[in-house]
Amino acid sequence: MFNSKDKTNNGKETLEGVNLMMHALPEKLPYVLKLLPKTKPARIKKIAGKKWYNILTFCTKKEARRLIPKLKNAGCEDIVEFPAIFHF
Repeated sequence: MFNSKDKTNNGKETLEGVNLMMHALPEKLPYVLKLLPKTKPARIKKIAGKKWYNILTFCTKKEARRLIPKLKNAGCEDIVEFPAIFHF
């Protein structure tokens, strides 16, 4: 689904998609984590001095379009999508 040969990267496998970063309250984390894709584990960090958590996950652009409205409904705020490319 994500893998494609990238000749500019000497034929190494490339994982292409987007990162989604968002904030969620602790009581919303179980619902939010169930929505996230299992491609790569989400990174979760408590925001210093706040009760919010920062969540970073990786998905395809198509998954992001489907996920963002669901994440908003689950209580996420400050959702940001930005490009991500990983080389193996």
